[in-house]
Amino acid sequence: MTHEIKADWDTLLNQSKLTGEDYFIASHSVLQNSGLKFTTADVIALARIMADDFRSTVIAVSAQKIEDCFCSVSGGIEGISEAIWEKGGI
Repeated sequence: MTHEIKADWDTLLNQSKLTGEDYFIASHSVLQNSGLKFTTADVIALARIMADDFRSTVIAVSAQKIEDCFCSVSGGIEGISEAIWEKGGI
């Protein structure tokens, strides 16, 4: 799975519809195979939990990427600072 979005808005809209359907089908299957009695609201609630879990993962990956960028910038600034210091300052 890529962590960079390269799709246009129409593609993203269509993908969101398919993703919603995937969550609904997956949650329905889980509940159907559980042997429990369930309602449509239960299917929707489980689909929402699945979507929220994936959203949390996306946010965590994004936060890690931002942290990596800040660390790279910080390391670069530190390198510049050390170079200036070694040359006797400004």
